[in-house]
Amino acid sequence: FASIGTHTPHTSYSAAKFAVRGFTEALITDMRLNAPHIGVSLVCPGYIGTDIAINSQQKFLDSHGDAALEGIKRSFLRKGVSDEIKESIKNADNEQMKQYMARMGQYFRDNGMPATDAATYILNAVQAGLWRVLPGKDVNSLDEYIRQNPENIYDLEYGDKIFKFFEQDDNSNLAEQEKKLGLHPSTSRSSRL
Repeated sequence: FASIGTHTPHTSYSAAKFAVRGFTEALITDMRLNAPHIGVSLVCPGYIGTDIAINSQQKFLDSHGDAALEGIKRSFLRKGVSDEIKESIKNADNEQMKQYMARMGQYFRDNGMPATDAATYILNAVQAGLWRVLPGKDVNSLDEYIRQNPENIYDLEYGDKIFKFFEQDDNSNLAEQEKKLGLHPSTSRSSRL
């Protein structure tokens, strides 16, 4: 599953991510047969606590101005979000939309795995010889959810379902993986709010 968000049309982004995964999987076999001293790992991070969302939004607004906010509103309204959020977005003026987008960026920054922890996690996983590295609670939960519900991941209600799944997840798989890699257990999203 490759996306920058639920119900977000980024066809080229998703295609590129699947190409990287396929290439990596092919390299694993190639390296085992032809260069067994070389390891191959695929890193699929979840939310990492950086300012990437805030900076991207600011660059977009700087480039396109306030006129782009109407397009952003239309995009949000087409997504699978609750009626309460849709109503709030529909009635928002430009300043309120900017504040909403800023809060979303801050949420991802403040609730993602700290970048230093992600770097340590990735390095330890590569050193441990793991080929598939999933740093972050959300990506582990997403991976598990998709495996349990592969036919439902494109439903419009998917976004609400996956966030509920995150809240219910006890994070035991990630905690066990982090323990093996010598990391401190992740702070759960709900305990950091």
